[in-house]
Amino acid sequence: CALAIFGNSGITDSMFSVYQPFIMDKYGVTNTQMSLILTVKSITALVSAVVSVKYYRFFSIRMGMLIASLLCFASFFLFGFADAFGEFFMCGVLLGFGNGLGTNIPVCMALANWFEKRRKVAMSITVLAGSVSLMGIPSVFTGIIENVSLRAGFNVNAACVLAVTILSFLLMRNAPSDMGCEPYGAGEAEAEDKAAKAAKAAGNSGSSASAKAAADDTGNAGADAAVISERGSLEHGDWIIFSAIYIAVGIICMTSYSYFSLFLSHEGVSSHTIAVLLTVTGVSVAIGKFAYGWLSEKFSSYVCNRLYFTALFLGIGAMALFPQNTAILFISVAVMGFGSPIGSVGAVSWVWDLTSHEQNDRAVQLMQICLYIGMVGFNFLPGVIADLIGGSYKPVYIGYALLSLPTFFAIQYLYRKSFKKRA
Repeated sequence: CALAIFGNSGITDSMFSVYQPFIMDKYGVTNTQMSLILTVKSITALVSAVVSVKYYRFFSIRMGMLIASLLCFASFFLFGFADAFGEFFMCGVLLGFGNGLGTNIPVCMALANWFEKRRKVAMSITVLAGSVSLMGIPSVFTGIIENVSLRAGFNVNAACVLAVTILSFLLMRNAPSDMGCEPYGAGEAEAEDKAAKAAKAAGNSGSSASAKAAADDTGNAGADAAVISERGSLEHGDWIIFSAIYIAVGIICMTSYSYFSLFLSHEGVSSHTIAVLLTVTGVSVAIGKFAYGWLSEKFSSYVCNRLYFTALFLGIGAMALFPQNTAILFISVAVMGFGSPIGSVGAVSWVWDLTSHEQNDRAVQLMQICLYIGMVGFNFLPGVIADLIGGSYKPVYIGYALLSLPTFFAIQYLYRKSFKKRA
């Protein structure tokens, strides 16, 4: 799964921002036209998310992710031969379909097959692969573009995507049963589920001694841990808040990286410095993703949300206000990168924490759809705003920082409500 994410998202979707300033300079593509390319990519990714459940009923996870990654390969290969806005537009369509079909939804399905316990850690390690692509690789492709050509950069990138796709297909299996194994922690998870139900029933009757005995009978260490481990269940009105949260996260975490290079280049930052900043981002995002999985298992996602939303707000805000100050810029980008995993491993953790097993498939699909709705609904606006105010993306990034505040309060509200229902 990690290899598939690396090829499908890490060195395609995440890497595309490296090419944007060069496409605009060489082919005269405007900010508005670049926004259209990013918007159509988001629209096709949204369509892919809507049909993904049926898609993966027709194809296995392994085969479905192979096809999706091949679409990403084809888009980058064709990007290399594009020389007009319409051609770049069509390549964006292909990239959107590949990204939409090959990232969060199949990965969540695969991890659900392979892990009964420690899913958050497994998810953090998997999505970390998307950040590894930003560690030094942007500088490599920037060098190829500047010293050889834009076409060479796209073609070398496409070759890397193809190689990783083939390797991931050869290594991946749909479920542990394909190898005669069982999911990780299967027996322990079943025991904890029984302990949770027994402890909650005992707690409702007011008997703490019975709760302890029930927990001991099922092998759990304590009733409190059992109750906490029980998953929530969203009510009808909660789904509206749940959807709004993911739309906001899609706006903040996805479109902010889509325009990252353009924002900095318009503020006078050199292409070399931008490439280094992308590497800094990749390192900090990787640390943030791995830390989120570990911290959420140890303390809970509710606690992690405080740390990560604070980092996101401060990082984006400082970057938007002080882009000409090199020291502040590097620190703010690193802090922003650390906080950004709320759009990946954090978003998936919320689904697993706040929904029941019966709601899980619906919630994962809704999560992905809403993330892309956020992208689609907002991807076009930054370029238009920049053209209207003289090329600056600064107001847009200030808006990203401010939007993170109500989003934080909304997700914490759902967690507190879930805690009350479990008590």
